[in-house]
Amino acid sequence: MTVSVLLATVMALAARAQSPMVELRLQLKPGEMLAYEFAFSSRETVKGDVQDTIDSKSQGYEVVRVLDVGPDGLMLIEVTLEGVKDTIRDRPAAGSSFRPTVFRVRNDGRVMEIVRGPWSPEEYPMALPDRPLTVGELWTREEILHIGPVPLHIKGAFTLAGVEQTSGGQVARITVQSESSIEGKTPGLFPGTVVNLRGTSYGDGEFQWLVDQGRLLRLHLDSAGEAHAELSMEGRTIRAVSTIKVVGRIELAAPESLKGDIAQDVTIRPGVGVGPFRLEDTVADLTARLGKPVVEPDVGFQSQRLRWPNGLVGHTETPDSVKLIGLEVADLRYQTGRGIGLESSEKTVLLTHGSSPSRTEIISIRLGTNQFLIYDDQGIAFAFRTDPWYNDFSRPSTPQGTVSFVVVFPPGTATRIFPTQ
Repeated sequence: MTVSVLLATVMALAARAQSPMVELRLQLKPGEMLAYEFAFSSRETVKGDVQDTIDSKSQGYEVVRVLDVGPDGLMLIEVTLEGVKDTIRDRPAAGSSFRPTVFRVRNDGRVMEIVRGPWSPEEYPMALPDRPLTVGELWTREEILHIGPVPLHIKGAFTLAGVEQTSGGQVARITVQSESSIEGKTPGLFPGTVVNLRGTSYGDGEFQWLVDQGRLLRLHLDSAGEAHAELSMEGRTIRAVSTIKVVGRIELAAPESLKGDIAQDVTIRPGVGVGPFRLEDTVADLTARLGKPVVEPDVGFQSQRLRWPNGLVGHTETPDSVKLIGLEVADLRYQTGRGIGLESSEKTVLLTHGSSPSRTEIISIRLGTNQFLIYDDQGIAFAFRTDPWYNDFSRPSTPQGTVSFVVVFPPGTATRIFPTQ
């Protein structure tokens, strides 16, 4: 037995010595844009005092824009979701607003600083090992998230299962097994209600990592869990047991595949229009659809501004003009086909639409101080609020120095709307 164990150990060490060392690191360059196509489906079955079965699907793109890479190697990136289509019970779900999240991340995937945005990842795009590995080695991660006051414990075990040589370089295949648990009490949606939660979930999947390019290629995840919930309200307890199964995939896609995938009713089209509203529409057309507009006071534009009840602003040459020369939108749901919208940074706009726009500034009591990046040849301009004190409560409050509203107009006609400097 001793000889057999010794022989097995020697053979294992020899195999490891022949297996190349692989270092998994995130490597992104300033100005890069990555688009990941995702698709997830889930089935939730609820039994107990409440019974239901809910099937849902979600698909779209996660878009990563690299804004900068510092001398310390930290990568400043912006992540947003685009072209998202959700369905519940095979019916389209209500649209959501996805604001960009900007953060700094190390080459081992550890997020060091959240600059702005609604999302707070600890690692991106995944937990990477802190050392070079050979095939068969593993690494683990543990973290605690919170759903309200209730802690959610997550454990993950990652194994470098193999390395393949392809025409695009080395591709590492990484398997993952995860386990999560939750237990605790949290206030319910209504005053005086308490929800007691207890549940566990298990999952497994596979990542493929482009070793030479330093980025995720694709992943597949499959998980299942069970949760027990007790709702206490006015001396009554409602009990339910929920089982859920989730299957998902994410794959690196060509950036060009984003075109046309953003929902039609929330797309800003340079030189064309905003969502379902077009520059070719007349004032009467929009009034018939949206109601009577309000004539805005002079705010420094060359044009006259009309605001409809839904917040859409039209630019005309005079208050009585029937033709539109521009449309203006200040709504977090709206984005261009390249993913630019409210709260996008100036650097992102320059990287996406071009580095040589014309610039002007408009100062007014109505809109505060705004700097504009004007792309006359494209028919679009982006406003950036520069004064920290101003807040127009009729519009979304955007962080200082980010896009506060967008104007589209026929290409080559910017001077009909914006003053020249």
